[in-house]
Amino acid sequence: MSSIAYIKTGFERLPVSHESPLIAGLSRLRDSFVLAAQDEENAAVEGQTKKELTDAGFSYFQLERRESRHIGRYLQKGEHIHGAIRGHVKGVGGALVVATESRIIYLHEIPLFSHLEEFTYDLVSGVSIHNISRMLSSVSISTKFKTYELDYVNTLSAEKFIGYVESRLYLRDGTFMPEKEREVYMK
Repeated sequence: MSSIAYIKTGFERLPVSHESPLIAGLSRLRDSFVLAAQDEENAAVEGQTKKELTDAGFSYFQLERRESRHIGRYLQKGEHIHGAIRGHVKGVGGALVVATESRIIYLHEIPLFSHLEEFTYDLVSGVSIHNISRMLSSVSISTKFKTYELDYVNTLSAEKFIGYVESRLYLRDGTFMPEKEREVYMK
């Protein structure tokens, strides 16, 4: 069985059994450069994502969870995380909810399975926080179609997340956030 492929130089590759060593070497070299460039880009995105999650109030433990490590794969180019929460969803397990400038992303991952939902701010009806203790909270995100409830959420990251989402809702509705709330949430 032989396969014929083209490399960037435009030369037609010979069948694998008759491939010249020069062309085979150039092909491997090109492939290694492509893989190295992809690795550098992935590392840059991963570093940026980790920094943004830390700014959102995530602890070391939360940064090492599967969803936190993989959320960068689902972000579009130029999209940044402005708020994030990680908590427990009844009947599902751990989940991550991220607020970017254009959408909210809900991500739940287990080995061999990934569940992703995304929606724009136009679909959000409201958000609320219920303090369980000084360290843990419960967050509800109501959309026109579904309500997302996360329990055992870090209170610091929950307040930052709620603040950012509410600021986006105020912008969407064309109203202004009261000055007192703006000072608290826009830090």
